[in-house]
Amino acid sequence: MARAVVPIDALDAGVLPFCGSRAALLLGAAGRQTRDAVRRLTTFVVDLRRKRLQPQAARSLARSLRAFWGLIRLEIDLGFSGVGSVGVTEIAGAMGTLVGLSRLELIMGNNGIGAAGARDLSRGIAQMGSLVWLRMNLSFNEILDAGLGDLAQAVGQLRKLKLLKLDLNNNRIGNSGTHELAEAIGSLPVLEDLELSLYDNRIGEVGAHDIGQSLSALRGNLQCLTIGLNRNFIGIAGAHALARAVGALRELTRLDLGLSISGVGAAGAHELSRALSSLKGLRELGLDLSGNSVGIVGARELAQALGAQRGLSGIRLFLLGNRVREGGAREIAQAIASSQNLSQVHLDLSGNGIRDTGTGELARALGSQKFLRKLQIDLRGNFVGAPGAHELTRVLAELRGLSKLEIHLGGNHAIGEAGLHGLTKVIEMHSAAGCDCSSTW
Repeated sequence: MARAVVPIDALDAGVLPFCGSRAALLLGAAGRQTRDAVRRLTTFVVDLRRKRLQPQAARSLARSLRAFWGLIRLEIDLGFSGVGSVGVTEIAGAMGTLVGLSRLELIMGNNGIGAAGARDLSRGIAQMGSLVWLRMNLSFNEILDAGLGDLAQAVGQLRKLKLLKLDLNNNRIGNSGTHELAEAIGSLPVLEDLELSLYDNRIGEVGAHDIGQSLSALRGNLQCLTIGLNRNFIGIAGAHALARAVGALRELTRLDLGLSISGVGAAGAHELSRALSSLKGLRELGLDLSGNSVGIVGARELAQALGAQRGLSGIRLFLLGNRVREGGAREIAQAIASSQNLSQVHLDLSGNGIRDTGTGELARALGSQKFLRKLQIDLRGNFVGAPGAHELTRVLAELRGLSKLEIHLGGNHAIGEAGLHGLTKVIEMHSAAGCDCSSTW
């Protein structure tokens, strides 16, 4: 496959205010040779992130894109470039001519494109009926419900999509825009991999319910699912709707749910636990319920559901600030110990009132994992003392073959100098063996 990773000075004259060269630098050729080579390109990658583009730059970039009519794969990173809604209009018009694209990655986070820019971008995307793989990052752009509605209409026309990744964080999106997006996603007949990131918006229980309905429409095809609704207002009812939908996706092999600070509570954790227990084919599981007051009971139910997943190779469990205490830590440790195929574990149990007993049980559970290669554990702001630190040190010293080790114990003032010294030594041991290590005390 012909491919070009394009330097910033290899585009049409004027793409950058300090760049005047044309496509000759693209392939080290000139004149007709260059034009012929450009027409044969099938993959094109442009990285102009943080380049602070001037108004004429978007027009020049659009002219460049129109020349690559044979493209199959296009990746454009214009994050933090200040391209704005007018620039997006130019670029979207050019992208709309690339009707043969099967893969598009478009990163435009933090560009102030607004609802108008989202509308124009949607018009271009709607022309790409051959897309199979689409990733867009439009976070921090104030696209609002109106802009998301236009984007949803465009996505709904991409009937060949198998993979869809949308980063729409912090866009002042509410329930109405979420409803339109959910309907569009639910209409995609062959979608297998969905990542939907909607952090820091204004989505409530109704929006969560609509997302759940769209997931129900994808049963039988969906294999990988990531939903990020952190810091929205979905509540217990919203968590229930999502859980019911997720529990019916029996083909899932990878699941990642981000619901931190969203009012889920212990009741929502209960519903999510029931859903997880019904999924038998998971290989990777991520769950972020930080700041939801799930308590010991919620932690126990989640741990039991986790323990039922015997085929897991990777776990990411974030329960920051949930008052899981020693009892919850013990249940989580038992769940980890019951999974004997783990190669990656990432735990954030900071701010949960965990003491030495719970720390020791977690350490021994991690030490039982013979295939563990990546370990990240955060126990900051608990009540870990010297005995807990000693047990962590002992277990970490016995682990072999780690490629990544990250441990955070800040705010556990009772560990003492001797405990910190032992932990420091074991970190140094793994670093000397080639492990990527980081730690904070």
